[in-house]
Amino acid sequence: MGLRTKHKKIFAAIYENPVRANILGLLSLKTNREELRTMTAVRTVTATNVMEYKGYVGKIEYDNEAGIFHGEVINLRDVITFQGESVDELRQSLEDSVEDYLEFCAQRNEKPEKPFSGRILLRLDPELHRLLSERAQIEDTSINQLVCETLEEVFV
Repeated sequence: MGLRTKHKKIFAAIYENPVRANILGLLSLKTNREELRTMTAVRTVTATNVMEYKGYVGKIEYDNEAGIFHGEVINLRDVITFQGESVDELRQSLEDSVEDYLEFCAQRNEKPEKPFSGRILLRLDPELHRLLSERAQIEDTSINQLVCETLEEVFV
């Protein structure tokens, strides 16, 4: 059984605002930048089962038995869920759930968890680490700055 028309519209709306896919496994010194851009574009298109509101990204799934879409905000320890039968319901439910979470945190005088802190920990092959260090020294920059600039060239 295929998706109903309204569910096709939901997926179409999701395609309008895709969030970049997980970048793990994409970077390789043997891969040139054009190949990385191509790989990124492919991954971006296939990772469109998400919606975003105020920086909170919700991963969406379809429940065929219930006939609804449901989602959960990813990259948080806290749990934020939402659901809807139409694009508008799904989007409104995400917005309402995020706003409820922010209000709940405010009532408890707690800072809401940020989806992204701006910090990541990478585990690298020692050889790759050595190559990054050498390249950074040659370019008179830090490893952090080199990685940031490379990622910005590929993803922004």
